[in-house]
Amino acid sequence: MVQELLRKIDQIENADPAYQDGASQVRDLVTDLYRDNKLPLNLEQNLVVGDVSLNLLSKAACYHGEKLPLLPQEFSLLARLIATPEEAVTYQELIQLLWQDEENHGREINLRICASITRRKIKRARLEIINIKQTGYLLKILEPSPNPVPPTT
Repeated sequence: MVQELLRKIDQIENADPAYQDGASQVRDLVTDLYRDNKLPLNLEQNLVVGDVSLNLLSKAACYHGEKLPLLPQEFSLLARLIATPEEAVTYQELIQLLWQDEENHGREINLRICASITRRKIKRARLEIINIKQTGYLLKILEPSPNPVPPTT
């Protein structure tokens, strides 16, 4: 199943050079999650936490069926945090995942910016990215709102 997923990622990457960086990030995420035994049993299903689902094949994130507008690095960050909700993921692991082929110089600032932007985009989904000082980030699942805010268009 994982080999099939990696083959599909290669097809996406080869079909359009514009997807090369994103496909590479997803490939690394799948490989890491598989290695750490954190992949869902059936990859055809979505990673789901709360009311948010992530499709690793299409790199789509949805909240109540509505697509969340995530860029490739934001998607990779959220996917990694969703894989282990309520559990801290180190800065170094996230930096390696998001910028594996580049120097780490100054990447902690880039990670903070990416986390901040992603945090804003998923706020209405009742998920919160929390910075654990000198450690990393974790994804907290918030209680459902008694008065849900309708989605903005």
